[in-house]
Amino acid sequence: MNQTIREGYRQSGLFLEQVVGGVTKDSFEGPGLGEWTVRELIGHSTRGLVTVEQYLAAPAKAINLQSAVAYYGSAASSAIPPSSPLHAQILQRARDAAKELGDEPAKAIAVMRKRVQALVEKTPDDAPMTVIGGRGMRLIDYLPSRCLELVVHSLDIAKATGQSVQAPPIALQVCLHLMADVAQAHNKGEMLLLALTGRESLPQGWV
Repeated sequence: MNQTIREGYRQSGLFLEQVVGGVTKDSFEGPGLGEWTVRELIGHSTRGLVTVEQYLAAPAKAINLQSAVAYYGSAASSAIPPSSPLHAQILQRARDAAKELGDEPAKAIAVMRKRVQALVEKTPDDAPMTVIGGRGMRLIDYLPSRCLELVVHSLDIAKATGQSVQAPPIALQVCLHLMADVAQAHNKGEMLLLALTGRESLPQGWV
């Protein structure tokens, strides 16, 4: 499974690079997702790359989160009200990241992806890293959440810019596995199963 996760992460980074490369210059300032322009959405999407580098640079002394499900449940799935200061910080961080990508985001992302991928390849699965909130995780347990970040936002970018794309298969497999595990952890596994078999529809905000 660890090799599947690693390959899924590699594919996810390439997918973002591919999709951003397909964005035309006149589309960058158009609507992306929510309050973000396409350029800002791209900036936010790079969190799937840069956080791996940043968090590995701060080795954790203890492992507090044992899985991507635990991370996703405690951080990524937390609803952030629009009035929250954290919401404003996330918006601003995306805008700052967008500026840092410069006039050729696809080229900047290609450089970033290669650098981070090289780091991941030489880092052992059990390398301890300090993630958001000062909690400790192993690299291999953190990577599925980054696959989700990269794949979902790459699809967001493609939709916003009229691109017809397909997520790479192993990356998609890692994302679907994570979301199924999250549903199960939240006692919503049956709901997801019934939706996937066409028996019910998922309500908005089901996770």
